[in-house]
Amino acid sequence: MQPKHIYPEYALILTYNVRLGTQERYFRYITGELYPALERRELYMQNAWLIVYGQQPQRQIEFIAERLDPIRDLLDDPEWERLENRLKEYTEDYERHVIRYRHHVKILRLNYSSN
Repeated sequence: MQPKHIYPEYALILTYNVRLGTQERYFRYITGELYPALERRELYMQNAWLIVYGQQPQRQIEFIAERLDPIRDLLDDPEWERLENRLKEYTEDYERHVIRYRHHVKILRLNYSSN
């Protein structure tokens, strides 16, 4: 399969921590259901971060889209509520952000502390 080339304008960013004891089920859900469902709606995963420093959630995944419409349509669809609620079963400190795409790394809430 050839890589899909798009010119992203928007990003859907999900941040969270994976609940202890759910890692295997979480991974199966993300790779087997969530990613494919978003890709069918023309939202493509660009990055998946494991953040090991600071006070923000440890996971951040970014889905990119060429237009805002696929993101709006997804968020208005009852399927998204089901997908998001299922993700929340495996996570805590969950947040969702929609931003204009910038062609650089986007780590949300990075908080350096001198404690």
